[in-house]
Amino acid sequence: MSFTEALEKALLDLVWGGSAYSAAANLYIGLSTTAINNDGTGITEPDPLDDYARVEVTNDATEWPNATAGGPSVKQNANELSFPTATGSWGTVTHFFFSTDPTSTDPEDIIAFGALDVPRTIEENDTASFAANAITITLD
Repeated sequence: MSFTEALEKALLDLVWGGSAYSAAANLYIGLSTTAINNDGTGITEPDPLDDYARVEVTNDATEWPNATAGGPSVKQNANELSFPTATGSWGTVTHFFFSTDPTSTDPEDIIAFGALDVPRTIEENDTASFAANAITITLD
């Protein structure tokens, strides 16, 4: 998983210089059928008319338990995260991302992204999900 340029800048300013950073109370996990760029652009989400919607997850220690110590430090999702059941084809999903907004794809709202280990074709009546501990965020 990679952090976007916007989050990298915010973290550097927070640690070196103490600039305020307010973590979002909720994060929104989205899917993309195209590769995502480091600046947070390039996202192609499935069509909302096929019941695609981002998954809202509370941004707290219950959903995201404390990171492990060591090199690398690791943080994972504690619970399964499920998308709505598709009512049409979503195409082949290759990437996922975290946003601070439920619908925006503005680069300043996209904070992290990653490629799926195995791309998935989502067809009608499929339910895409991430199992508990399937999303791994590392810093080394």
